[in-house]
Amino acid sequence: MTQATNLSKREMARYARHIAIPQVGLTGQERLTAARVLVVGAGGLGGPVLSYLAAAGIGTLGIVEFDTVSGSNLQRQVLFDDVDIGRPKLWRARARLQAQNPHIRIVGHEGPLDPANVEAQLTGYDIVVDGSDNFVTRYVLNDACRLAGIPLVHGSLHRFDGQLAVFHPDRAGCYRCLFPQPPAGSPDCSEAGVFGALAGTLGTLQATEVLKLVLGIGAPLSGRVLLYDALGQTMTTVILTPDPQCPLCGPHATIQRVADVDYRGFGEGPDEDDTLPAAWEMTACQARLTGLVIVDVRERLGTDGLLCGASHIPFSQFRARLAELPADQGVLLVCWSGSTSAQAVRLGRAGGPRRACCLCGGLRG
Repeated sequence: MTQATNLSKREMARYARHIAIPQVGLTGQERLTAARVLVVGAGGLGGPVLSYLAAAGIGTLGIVEFDTVSGSNLQRQVLFDDVDIGRPKLWRARARLQAQNPHIRIVGHEGPLDPANVEAQLTGYDIVVDGSDNFVTRYVLNDACRLAGIPLVHGSLHRFDGQLAVFHPDRAGCYRCLFPQPPAGSPDCSEAGVFGALAGTLGTLQATEVLKLVLGIGAPLSGRVLLYDALGQTMTTVILTPDPQCPLCGPHATIQRVADVDYRGFGEGPDEDDTLPAAWEMTACQARLTGLVIVDVRERLGTDGLLCGASHIPFSQFRARLAELPADQGVLLVCWSGSTSAQAVRLGRAGGPRRACCLCGGLRG
């Protein structure tokens, strides 16, 4: 007996490869076509997210975007072409996606997302995807989604490294638990650069997490953080330890409304100590000259073991063991590629030693 469905014959043919998967099936595809997903940013991350969600048949796709296309975007932002330079990203993305799948509804939200409009922007959506490139937007989205009870799929890029997490309102742990304060001295893509294909990799992983959430299958990255190193082609998943002092999701949370939070200065981070480089990274030569305390944050040590004189605090335990690090002495955090140690630097500067830095290029460099 044929299962009744609201999908048209053309949609059945379009989504046939999905429907053939037992974990998806016709019921799952109908869930996808009924889902409403908001994507903040249509750039490096947002582009592949939107493309794959549109292809999968997400029924309503919302796009928050205010920027115009520039020539430097084209190295990684796959929704746009040369002829789009100078045009609004929102409307070009909307036209491209509607042509890709005419069976879905695409809603444009023109203008930047901010504390004043975020609650209205989120209204009516089941899942939010963070494809932004600044810390203010990340904190605003984190806070607003948590308070509204909406899952947030987070992604971020830095050169050859990417980070992915799902912050679910039903589970402890949020972006503030990962970064209680904005990382100091963190450059944006225009300053630090980003490997073009990395945006596609991370964006596709974000889209995968969205589809898993809608379908209720697999194990979403809730309560975990995935660290992706494109140069080493490695993925490391670490447990996100909830911060008991978190003002948003902790037992004594103080944030009740986004409007009550002052986000000014969130893009600046705490002041740097002048005796260390302004960026997160330093060279091995600089490390030897400054007499830093060395801490290896790899989850598992390689066959080479620890560096001479270093201690070992796995990244998954790093927040809980911040008190073990000296507050009055510089700390050099190391890992194999430099990716995990860069994340640890952010945690360290936010809640531990002010003079934290990481080894440029990691141990392999």
